[in-house]
Amino acid sequence: MNEDFNKLLAAANEIQTKCNDYKVRANDIAMGNDLKLNFGEHKIPMSDLATGHLCGKLKVPSRYFNRLVETEQNELAAQNINCWLEDNPKELFLREYDGRIRGVLSGSYSVYDAPEILQTVSEVFDPNTFKLKGSFINEERLHLRLIENEMMNVEGEDLFAGISLDSSDVGRSGLSVKFFIWKQVCTNGLVIAQRSAKLFRQKHIGITHEDFAAGLNEGLQTFYELKDSIAESIRET
Repeated sequence: MNEDFNKLLAAANEIQTKCNDYKVRANDIAMGNDLKLNFGEHKIPMSDLATGHLCGKLKVPSRYFNRLVETEQNELAAQNINCWLEDNPKELFLREYDGRIRGVLSGSYSVYDAPEILQTVSEVFDPNTFKLKGSFINEERLHLRLIENEMMNVEGEDLFAGISLDSSDVGRSGLSVKFFIWKQVCTNGLVIAQRSAKLFRQKHIGITHEDFAAGLNEGLQTFYELKDSIAESIRET
């Protein structure tokens, strides 16, 4: 896990260096005819996901907005957005990546990003006892699967305990950590889903940063207890 996991953590940190966040009132934002968001001294283009977020918050049908853009009616598209921004005092949380707005979230969004998640995982699990079986990361989402190096204590079975983790820094999903079993029946293995095997699940809203970190840490700590319990169930079966 050391080398592969450290590469994943380095990638997460690299993404973070290109990110900026802004808390603004909706009525302090305007969309230009170039479809960029204007607020303060900023004039920033938007990703497709962020555009969908903004349409959803203003109850402007995204299919209608996209149709206007596709037919080169940018001025009318911007007018529709600005009409509903003007008298909207709600606080919005804008997340920028590399010069583009990657997400438009509510002002109560709870930040707990990929680098912090990976750091917590590395603090709970001994890096020398796990290996990274799969991962994906970009500015919008994080996915990884870790399995233990040693097989579970189930005679006659080639089973490995692991965790599957998914999260998004832009509201595409909450943070979800699940226990799973990897059965090495072929080169890419077989994942056996376990009901009631959620180690941790939390939306990025309504929670403090400290409670987010503590909850994830506590959830990960239950991995070994759950592994022993499931191994016993398999042996009994």
